[in-house]
Amino acid sequence: GIEHLPASIGVHTHPVQLGDHVSLEAIEENHIRRVVASTKSLQEAADILGIDQATLWRKRKQYRI
Repeated sequence: GIEHLPASIGVHTHPVQLGDHVSLEAIEENHIRRVVASTKSLQEAADILGIDQATLWRKRKQYRI
């Protein structure tokens, strides 16, 4: 489960709706947070996101996830 992840992941994010005036970066961050929170491993999250695990690590650092 997600018990090992910080409480800031998933629960406190505000969903972005299509048509909202938000940056692509904000949409990416929200999506990564949701996928990471809903998977059992970072490898699984990277697979779902279609990115390499190293890219996911870099994005997590960038967004402080």
